[in-house]
Amino acid sequence: VQVIIDLEYSSFPTVINDDGIIAGFMDKGEDRPAFRWKDGHIDMLGPLDAYVNSINNQGVIVGKTTEYSVMWDVMETDYSIIEFDDRIESFWVQSVNDAGAMVGKGGIPEVNGLRGIVLQGTDVVILEPLDGISESIGESINNNGIIAGHIRQYVGGFAAVIWDLSTGTSPTKLQSLGDTDSYYAIAINEQGDVVGNSYYDGTNSALLWQYNGNGQWASPITIHSQGRAEGISNRENGYVTIVGQDFSGRNSRQAVAWTVGPTGAVQMHELPLPSGYRPNQYHSGARDINSDGWITGVVITKNTGLQNNPAKAVLWKPGEEPTDPEEPGDPEGAITVAAIEYSTHGGREKNNHLSVRVSLVDDNGSPAANVSISIELHHDGNHYESRTGTTGSDGAVSFTFNNAPDGSYTTDVTDVEGDWDGITPENGFDK
Repeated sequence: VQVIIDLEYSSFPTVINDDGIIAGFMDKGEDRPAFRWKDGHIDMLGPLDAYVNSINNQGVIVGKTTEYSVMWDVMETDYSIIEFDDRIESFWVQSVNDAGAMVGKGGIPEVNGLRGIVLQGTDVVILEPLDGISESIGESINNNGIIAGHIRQYVGGFAAVIWDLSTGTSPTKLQSLGDTDSYYAIAINEQGDVVGNSYYDGTNSALLWQYNGNGQWASPITIHSQGRAEGISNRENGYVTIVGQDFSGRNSRQAVAWTVGPTGAVQMHELPLPSGYRPNQYHSGARDINSDGWITGVVITKNTGLQNNPAKAVLWKPGEEPTDPEEPGDPEGAITVAAIEYSTHGGREKNNHLSVRVSLVDDNGSPAANVSISIELHHDGNHYESRTGTTGSDGAVSFTFNNAPDGSYTTDVTDVEGDWDGITPENGFDK
């Protein structure tokens, strides 16, 4: 079931705690204020430009502006600047645990580059890099004082590491996927399982390092070879859930949850778009998950320009019936796109111009005549041109693109008049 967190402006949730409190930020153009949401109640959080990074189960929220790190105390709307003494020169907070320990990154005197830093009260802990010369960055801290993050190596990009404060401030380097430019850890659960991502040859892969006990982490499991992990649940009965985005769809990004079992088997679950949001018109992404399996994320139009195409914050809840089943635009439509066909004509070789023929049928399989349809044509993966036309008595409409350049073409159906199921069939043509 999907719950739209309907704010006036584009809204981007980033975190959710076990009490169901969601926090994130809004895009109002010049200002990007933070917000807090629970059970339909919204609080706007100062200052006017802030990014929320973490919330603990007490309700303490931490984030940052372009100038300093900030904290919002339990159910407060006013912020306080996170202070530190002269042992460090700067601090950018990333995560806070239930004891109030905050981890992030910053500068320390007489040291070049960033260092991971833990603040708790007046205590300051510097997270050492692996080799003494690289940078260290803390990303996530659990309630056992184990920190996931990465080191920026001066040769070889990022590498994911763990710091266990019960044993000291030296890192344990997590194993890489193999051939990888960079790999980094972004979140850790209470059992010590770590989720992150690797980047190699233009491809982002989501990874999981499972904790085996006694300070040991297993080799990484590839959760998805074309996706990005953002958050991780606690392990329950040997199972853990990771949330993020699937990039494998053509011209699409899909919010997903991956379940990983005791044997390391991975099952991917697509998180459905809310009613009225057609899959060919919207991207979606999941950002965080709490202990009840509630997942927060965003749906956003595929058209560029956030000012004109607001994003909507979403809460996915498991095990309930979908809400608003009668809302217009329900994807269980009567009209479907039956086929997308390509042909060329014109010129000596009869291949100067490109034609794209789109056929529609109704729920009886008969041609859907006199229906307006809009398409986007893509050339070599980039937007080429948009067109709108009306089907004839045979349920088809043809679009001609004169002097179309050579290359690979695909077509997305972006809108169909009437009750459309929102699905574009797989298609493509090499000219």
